[in-house]
Amino acid sequence: MAARARCSREALDAGPQPKDLPTVPLPAELQQSTWIADRAIAQLDELRESEDPFLLYVSFVDPHDPYDPPAEWAERFDWRSIPDPIPQEWDRATGPWQYAAFQDEKFELSTFDRETWLRLRAAYFASCAFVDHQIGRIREALSERGLVEDTVVIFTTDHGDVIGDHGLLMKGPWHYDKTVRCPMIVAGPGVAQGRRFDGLTSHLDVRPLVLELAGVDAGDSEGRALPIRESTLDTERGHERVAIETNTSYVAPADQVRTIITADGWRLTVFCDQAYGELFNLKVDPDEQTNLYDDPDHMGLRLRLTEELVAAMAAPAVVGRT
Repeated sequence: MAARARCSREALDAGPQPKDLPTVPLPAELQQSTWIADRAIAQLDELRESEDPFLLYVSFVDPHDPYDPPAEWAERFDWRSIPDPIPQEWDRATGPWQYAAFQDEKFELSTFDRETWLRLRAAYFASCAFVDHQIGRIREALSERGLVEDTVVIFTTDHGDVIGDHGLLMKGPWHYDKTVRCPMIVAGPGVAQGRRFDGLTSHLDVRPLVLELAGVDAGDSEGRALPIRESTLDTERGHERVAIETNTSYVAPADQVRTIITADGWRLTVFCDQAYGELFNLKVDPDEQTNLYDDPDHMGLRLRLTEELVAAMAAPAVVGRT
């Protein structure tokens, strides 16, 4: 029973033939992501007629389950070249009940063979590429309308997807790196080109960044503006720690999971009313395969991080700040 839905290489190579993955019987030009980009471009036509500053928020649904990119985009990704999922490191007998319940109740993940997993992952990557293409269309529209030199583009998302890593799918309440480390790209006038900031950041930092770009005082903010200019990239430090909260899950509407991630690479996650927890060293164990939560040599660190997490939860006004 303990190995029933393990996402190890042995489990991936066993099992029934792949299930048919969902497809959308529509060409790319009729997909929702295309429609969203079309509406954004149409909005740009209206906005350029005014000399007033503007903020245009464009929200794509994809990439998202059920992992159904247009067929012509899915064909660009050969599932045989896709890396296997990261193995499942938690045990069904001692791990969080949410993980096992999700495997059993939502997708019957124990029926997935290796080809199914890889086809699903290929479909996800195709969806990402399709959305990237739509964002490129919007960026090109800015250029064609003479707006690109005066417009800052911020690209990010609200969560990732484990797409089979750790024996799971989708977003949570699992706080594995692939679900909580989100892309963030800023481009435009005054923004350093081709540079990368490796400090610990949070989506709470987006609000003060947008206000700073607009010349507005952010005041007392939960986050702080991201360093995007040449003069700040090498001098600014990221947060010492960030806290993450999940208050529901696919298997329990009132589920509560809390995490703290530190600048020196530790992730501590606690599950409400459960003895199980997670403690990973993200620097030496980026695939999160060695859970040190119950390791005697790390009890002091676990206690300290737990205290820091409780303090962050008790003072939500400073969550995400150093």
